[in-house]
Amino acid sequence: MGDYRGSDSVFDRHPPPKPLPNSIPLKIRFPSSNRDSVSIASLLKTAGADAGFRVRALAERVRKPDGTTVSPSYITDIEKGRGVPSDYVARQLAAALRDRPKRWLAAAQRSREGREAPE
Repeated sequence: MGDYRGSDSVFDRHPPPKPLPNSIPLKIRFPSSNRDSVSIASLLKTAGADAGFRVRALAERVRKPDGTTVSPSYITDIEKGRGVPSDYVARQLAAALRDRPKRWLAAAQRSREGREAPE
């Protein structure tokens, strides 16, 4: 084995990555005290505002399964509670806003259940 040299650390050979331009904050505040019970609409409104995203910029970062971007009007429909994204799009929203996909999937599921007509 070679001898250990303190000056030849992993950090000397691999400097830390540079920050991304226009980086998104990782901490997102949520409107209610029970953060895991919000609807997808309120989650999107709050997370998008906290991240400083405009609807058009967010739509450019979110892709559908076929690879095309979602429309800004689709993002607005979700924000207003007029639409609920698929699980795939919910994951894309979470990634674009640097949040946990599990929270977005749960919010989308709750919103779907709330839209179902009672029997």
